[in-house]
Amino acid sequence: MSFTVETLQKEDLIHVISFGTRILWVCGLYHCKHLKKHFAYNFARILVIALSLPFPCLIITGLVVSHSDLSGFLELGMFFLGSSWISIETTAQIYSLRQVAEIEEMLESDYDYFKPKTELQCQFILAKRRRLVLITQIVWFCVYSFMIIFVLCPLVTNASLVIPMWIPFGNKEFSAYLYQSFYLLILCGIYTLLHNTFLGPILMATAQFQILKDNLIHATDRSEDEDGFAQEKRIQERLKRCVKQHNAILKLVSTVQGMLAPVFLGNISFTILGICFTVLQIILATDSGNFILLTSYLGILILQMFLTCWVGNDLISETSDITQACYLSEWYNCTPSTKKMFLIIMSNTQQPISLQSIIFPVSFGTFVMILRSSYSYYTVFSQVYD
Repeated sequence: MSFTVETLQKEDLIHVISFGTRILWVCGLYHCKHLKKHFAYNFARILVIALSLPFPCLIITGLVVSHSDLSGFLELGMFFLGSSWISIETTAQIYSLRQVAEIEEMLESDYDYFKPKTELQCQFILAKRRRLVLITQIVWFCVYSFMIIFVLCPLVTNASLVIPMWIPFGNKEFSAYLYQSFYLLILCGIYTLLHNTFLGPILMATAQFQILKDNLIHATDRSEDEDGFAQEKRIQERLKRCVKQHNAILKLVSTVQGMLAPVFLGNISFTILGICFTVLQIILATDSGNFILLTSYLGILILQMFLTCWVGNDLISETSDITQACYLSEWYNCTPSTKKMFLIIMSNTQQPISLQSIIFPVSFGTFVMILRSSYSYYTVFSQVYD
């Protein structure tokens, strides 16, 4: 995807954040003004729900049956924790997708403030688009490489199922194996798409702050064809436009905040417990196959949280030096009234903007906290079971 200032349209900004939404629409999980509901959409939605509901229930039954076997109980507990949380988070993300549609409408209605004015500003948006595509490719490759190997393991180890669970209809292991394989592959694909669909608006907000800083730096550019009064008036108009642009971006960030906060808070809890249970399973692993699978799963847990915190930390970094952009302009050549406008802008942009997961910010600091908490829980559980 590429565009210039001359070829840029409203739809191009929407496409930057809507990577993967068309696939979600085919699966019956997303609709908006441009992607309408239809019969196939409703049928696909019912099918996805019907496939998702029985899986955690069957694992719970398996947990009850195998409660006396510590290794089997921990293994099933990890699978139950993972599949249940992915199902819950996927449901929450699907519910929050309506806010992605709101963001798309916001980009259209406030297009005059969001559109880039120069080729450099276009590159800001394209760079974030490329980062979103890169993150999606990395996560997809890691998740599906792991999941395909995981699904094929029973064929090599002569196990009957991918995940031990209770089978309600007697000796139907192969049918249960096909159901598990199809469910896991579809769920991981949908989950990855949803996760990266939520990262798109964050990257768009980050690019918009880059554009805002560039506008502030060049707000004092002067034309030799105008007199001093006309130049000063034009500078003040540019600053007023920057204020309106800042308010539009804050509105965008607020919508992203409402969409991401509850999901990310739950994701933190799941990642901490997931890392803890996985490390315990790695310690108890008796063969190299399980060790490789569990280590890969641990890497995916850490990688996904790291990428989310990376994107959130990038937003904090870009919003921490908006006042510096004002300093880099030629404010010292302006009249006192224009300087006062710069001071007002600087006073309103001193604090970096971060996405809050109700309690924790989406940042590298939170990522480190997750790793420390996981280690603390691991030491507690390891002492209990020693």
